Amino acid sequence: MKIISAPTEIRWLITNKCNLNCRHCLVSGLRNEAELSPKEIKAIIKQIIELKVFKVFISGGEPLLRNDFFSIIDALSKAKVKLSLFTNGTLITKDIAKRLAGYRIKSYHVSLESASAAVHDAIRGKGSFLKTIKGIKNLVVQGCPVTIAATMTHSNYRDAEKLILLGKRLGTRRVQLVELMYIGNASRNFKSLAISSEERFELLSRVRELKIKYGDFITGSISKHIRRSNILKLGAKLNFPLETGHCPAGKEQCAIRPDG
Repeated sequence: MKIISAPTEIRWLITNKCNLNCRHCLVSGLRNEAELSPKEIKAIIKQIIELKVFKVFISGGEPLLRNDFFSIIDALSKAKVKLSLFTNGTLITKDIAKRLAGYRIKSYHVSLESASAAVHDAIRGKGSFLKTIKGIKNLVVQGCPVTIAATMTHSNYRDAEKLILLGKRLGTRRVQLVELMYIGNASRNFKSLAISSEERFELLSRVRELKIKYGDFITGSISKHIRRSNILKLGAKLNFPLETGHCPAGKEQCAIRPDG
């Protein structure tokens, strides 16, 4: 595989394997695809270093399930690439957290759908809530900067403040509220996961209030929508067409799938 441009950021899905089967999983359709060999992985790392890629977001599947996970992290860390790790947190034991803390990982995004075990487990699998909480605690004890990442669905869109309060109790840096993307498992579970137009307005109104209350502790695409809507509401003079941002794909970002 050859990276044909020099993006500033790469989202690298290093594996399609996962110990969970979440109802909104983006990469569920890739589970049976072949993965890159350790030799191919090293070739990509070499290109990332040569191209001076600024940030790499390591995700999966569950990245920790790849046998050479720590070799990948070690090589990128030594090259002083800014790393972020996306994980479901269930495999992060005290020993693994301690080992991770030794690398140049600037943020840990741990998926947690709700402050309620019942709601979270209904989306991610029975027993996953407690395992994820333990994983977060293990990271926080080691001083790792943890962001809780929650995908807003019909099941949890009213749980935002409880999740924020849980994040504060656990000692996390932020809670990230993000949009549901209708691909993979999410497209198959659309009817039960999707929020209606009325629910979306309720969610945006509530998160606007929470942003005033908790400030930058709340992040993610939901809060970005609020910022844009505030511009529309407060702008005295609006020039059309309105510029509300751009998609960075192919300009600033690229993604590498598990098969390359």
